[in-house]
Amino acid sequence: MNVTAAIVNGVNEDYKLEKIRLDELRVDEVIVRIVASSICR
Repeated sequence: MNVTAAIVNGVNEDYKLEKIRLDELRVDEVIVRIVASSICR
C-alpha cells in the first residue's frame, strides 16, 4: 500500500511529505484515516 507520510529526518528540521510503501496489513492491524490534525509550536 502506498501512502503519504510526514517525515522528519532530524531535530529542528522541517517535515517533508513523502510517498512511502507500507507492507500489507497483518490480521491484528487496522487502517486509520486521519481527516485533520495540527501541530502547536
